[in-house]
Amino acid sequence: MAKESYIHLKGVRVNNLKNLNLKIPIGKITCFAGPSGSGKTSLAFHTLLAESKRRLMNCYPNNLSFFSSKPSSVEVDKLSPVLPVFGLQQINPVKGARATVSDSLGMTHLIQSLFYQMAHEYCPKHSVELKSCSLAEQFSKKTKLKDDEKIHFFISKKDFIEKVGRSILPPRSCDVDGDIHSFDVQDPFFEILRIKGKSISKLDSLGYEIETLYYSKEGKKLKSFKVISNKTCPKCDFEGQLFKSENFFSPFNALGACSACKGFGATLEITKRKLADFDKSINEGGVTLFRLKRYEPLEVKFIKAAKKKKISISKNISDLGDDFWELLYKGSGDWVGFDKIEAYLNRKRYKPGVRVILRKLQVEVNCEKCEMVRIENTYFHYKVAGSTIKDFHNYSLDECLKKIGTLKGQSNSSKLIIKRVQTILKTAVDIGLGHLLLLRKSKSLSAGEYQRIQLVKFLSFDGTGSLFVFDEPSIGLDETQQKKLIEGLKAIKAQGNTVVVVEHSEIIKKSADHLILLGPGAGPLGGEITHVGKYKPVRKFKAKKVEKNKTSDFYQCKNTEVYKKKYSGFKIANSSFNLVRGPTGSGKSLIIKNIFANELYKEIHSENLLNNPFNISIIKSLPKNLPSDILLIDANLTRFTGRSSVGSLTDLSNVVRKYYSNLEISKIMGLQTGHFSSNSKLGQCETCGGSGFELIEMPYLDDIKMKCDDCEGKGLKLEFAEITDGEQTIFEALANPMGLILDRIPLTPKFKSIYEYFKKLNLDYLSLDRKVGSLSGGEKQRIYLLSKLIGNKKNQVIILENLSFGLSSLEIHKVGQFIKDLSLLGSTIILLDHNKEFLFFADYEISFNSQGKIETSFLG
Repeated sequence: MAKESYIHLKGVRVNNLKNLNLKIPIGKITCFAGPSGSGKTSLAFHTLLAESKRRLMNCYPNNLSFFSSKPSSVEVDKLSPVLPVFGLQQINPVKGARATVSDSLGMTHLIQSLFYQMAHEYCPKHSVELKSCSLAEQFSKKTKLKDDEKIHFFISKKDFIEKVGRSILPPRSCDVDGDIHSFDVQDPFFEILRIKGKSISKLDSLGYEIETLYYSKEGKKLKSFKVISNKTCPKCDFEGQLFKSENFFSPFNALGACSACKGFGATLEITKRKLADFDKSINEGGVTLFRLKRYEPLEVKFIKAAKKKKISISKNISDLGDDFWELLYKGSGDWVGFDKIEAYLNRKRYKPGVRVILRKLQVEVNCEKCEMVRIENTYFHYKVAGSTIKDFHNYSLDECLKKIGTLKGQSNSSKLIIKRVQTILKTAVDIGLGHLLLLRKSKSLSAGEYQRIQLVKFLSFDGTGSLFVFDEPSIGLDETQQKKLIEGLKAIKAQGNTVVVVEHSEIIKKSADHLILLGPGAGPLGGEITHVGKYKPVRKFKAKKVEKNKTSDFYQCKNTEVYKKKYSGFKIANSSFNLVRGPTGSGKSLIIKNIFANELYKEIHSENLLNNPFNISIIKSLPKNLPSDILLIDANLTRFTGRSSVGSLTDLSNVVRKYYSNLEISKIMGLQTGHFSSNSKLGQCETCGGSGFELIEMPYLDDIKMKCDDCEGKGLKLEFAEITDGEQTIFEALANPMGLILDRIPLTPKFKSIYEYFKKLNLDYLSLDRKVGSLSGGEKQRIYLLSKLIGNKKNQVIILENLSFGLSSLEIHKVGQFIKDLSLLGSTIILLDHNKEFLFFADYEISFNSQGKIETSFLG
């Protein structure tokens, strides 16, 4: 067959795409661009990636495909040819507590193999390499000998028979009392050698292995000498491992995992800081244990016991002495004490509810035994090029790359491992991840950092003939890093692969071999191809000048140190728009989200916002008025279920259902809001369960998804789905653009403001029944932002991250104005985003540099 030059797509009708026909060049880099909601994600991921994966998986044998999650078929008439496909969306998978940067990059197993093949054992005390000592050397080291001194060497009778044989009889033997005499077969020890001290080297000529050797100097008692088979330190008695296993260096194997933390790098402990708020008194609820509903009733008993012990209930807990902690743990009177409560919880930890309570009381503490390396510390004496495995995991990716560069493999296998590690590390460093420590927990990374770690796996790919689909891989990268990204994409292409990127970056669009623009608008106004060919520059627009708000009211934050890096003090403007910028790895997310947000939330609600290992107070002084709440909206877009819709997240669907339930016809029929919901037993079609389709399972073919005959694909019972207010049925009201229904029904002030937000953010073209999973990255971000703002009060701190995900320059200006309006209403906005367009709206810029210096400057 002739080699195909293009991937042909015909009749693409996914989401808002309007029966598109297009060609994607094979072996090239193709960029999909256009406004948010124009259909880029629908074309790249919901069609090209999903359908290629589905058709490819149809080729798998039954025993493999049975256990695989196969995508459902999509509305496309033709997709040919089908290539092996890999995709990276803006969705981060759930990160467990165990995973580290090393794991996420696929480095842990490579380092494990490297140490197995190349490591040498060193004495931890003297830092000298362990050596194998001969029997003579071991004996000389253990015993001081004189040249003329005679020594008799014996082994047990059993060993003599096994090692030497029955045919040879020794000249002498030794009894249990240590007396040496002519050979007697009844004695327990048989002589194998008699030499002088100067001839001790003859011990090495025995030619057989012995575990225990017995010796006697002239006129002295018989002594035992244990023969060491493994390597030892030339300067002391430190012994190495008898054998070496690759699993010694694995945190996922019982041989290598740290016995204290079971290979997690941290343990869960109940600390004093978890049980009590040191800055509050007992009277003010300072004992945090009693905030748990189950233990609320015990607070009265504890206070009674404290009064009886004459422990102050009005002083801060930090000012109370050991008597308080003695009472809290040991108990007195009717108060049983926390020790007994903890023992009871540990006995009942098999119950899910008890485990939830324990987790609320526990805090993650770094393992002291393995120091977060997750490997048993008895293997820390192995070294490669002077570095232990503990050293390797404590290196940053940048430092590790330099160290690996000094290694020279002795075998073909070790050379391949070194080359693979170098490829991964160089790719990671090039796209701005060089600052990350290998042992750092993946869950502590910012969304941008974690996304780029996933990207490294693809950029370091070694293979040919595959299709790669990326969703805005340039997010969080500066111009230099974007150029490195382009080099990585070109390297994938050079191997004979096809690359498709969904992008807004002008640098990426300009560097692509082929550009496909979708639009011209979003939603129903998009879904068409407006340009195919070479790069087409975006026409710039002029924006109105935005007034800057200067203030003297600040959150003062002091110096701190995290992950061995020191950060300077800084300030955050209250009731203003603060834009946080800085290079990758400068610590923006760590300081603002994990520490500042957490400490401020504790100040307001007396509990943690995030469950992280940092217990650092960064806030030096608060502004004049404490905020009513703190709202953290990060870049994690996975908080949705398969049934989550635009209307369910913002509660606007319920508003429409209430409107229809109040119609005269509904009152006559006795209908409630649940009768108009496909998620309610009252209204959902009983045949399809509210899904609108029936799934017919086929034993050897794809499952067939057919429109439900009973509800005609509407998910609602037909008698309810067709109820109308004279202009639209309830099904049409939820399935058509929201403006067609919300413009003409009464809305409360709360929902009027939400609807206005939709208009300001250019999202009113969406239908209320539109599933969140089918939205583009930019649409998801804005919908999630709106869902979080519902019901929140003014005078709050709102922390946002990477709002430019999936947005064009024009859309960024709309979002920027929206965020600016929130600050004018009295909220403190802190936006972590690299995009320069937001500088146009921000009042203050908080700049981080790679050395840990943080500066706040007014942008007026």
